[in-house]
Amino acid sequence: MPYQHLSALLSIVLENGYFERAARFALFVLTLMVFALVILTFVRWLDRIARLGRIQTTIDSVENATHEALQRRKETRRLGGIPISVEHEGFTPVFTKFIGYLQCIDMASLQEHAEKYKIRIRVASLPGTFCTPDKVMAYVWSENKNIEHTLDEMALEKVNNAFIVGRQRTFADDPRFGLIVLSEIASKALSPAVNDAGTAINVISSLVRLLSDWGGRAEEPQTVKYSNIEVPELSPRDMFDDAFTAIARDGAGVVEVAIRLQKALHSLAVIGDKGIQCAALDHARMAQTRAEAALALDEEKTAVQTAINEG
Repeated sequence: MPYQHLSALLSIVLENGYFERAARFALFVLTLMVFALVILTFVRWLDRIARLGRIQTTIDSVENATHEALQRRKETRRLGGIPISVEHEGFTPVFTKFIGYLQCIDMASLQEHAEKYKIRIRVASLPGTFCTPDKVMAYVWSENKNIEHTLDEMALEKVNNAFIVGRQRTFADDPRFGLIVLSEIASKALSPAVNDAGTAINVISSLVRLLSDWGGRAEEPQTVKYSNIEVPELSPRDMFDDAFTAIARDGAGVVEVAIRLQKALHSLAVIGDKGIQCAALDHARMAQTRAEAALALDEEKTAVQTAINEG
């Protein structure tokens, strides 16, 4: 083994007095530093292993990944493209050839092909969409009818290749996926086999932080990098459906979860964003209806109503 040879060589050098006193001391200090580094690495590894089994560590990791994805999307709400314009005639739909989840869109490639073939592109499916061969990825059109044949044969294939479809959803370009994962963690915690209301409440807190940061600040002017591509923004309604529907359903019969959910939704309703406000109030009403149907005691129903009035 290389380490055994090195140890033997070092032993021979020391026994033959090759190193002087200062060199021996330096070698001793270096050896202590190596041992300290090894022990520190081992302790950190043990701590990491111990944390892997904690549900709060998982929640924090998912929240951080979702926050990063939301921040990237907030900086480019339309992925660098332009807003959806009025309807055009002569749309040509672009379908995917694969079955899976849309993981990302190569916007730079779309812009390059749009300029090359003198076309405009409207993105119809955002990352996270489940794609099948009948699913429209984008619509393409050109005001120049003379390039219709080229558009059909060449440009559509190039546009299709810019939509990357895979087997699994990813966090990077799909902020809604993180909201779904957090919601699933809370839903599993509320199952009869686990019955962990505390975890569900922690997830609700994470969702409030994420959605408040998404809609709580004034929207900054969006930089347009791809002027030939129209891209829709994320729908607040869809985001709230991903985040709270399962929790409201599975936690309707747990009074502490129902109360925290009402407080969370009413807090989101006052952050100023109109779309988030409407979605939050609608989900609060649905959660109230579920809770009233699921809670057995009138006192618990009153507690939920009190939380609504205070909110």
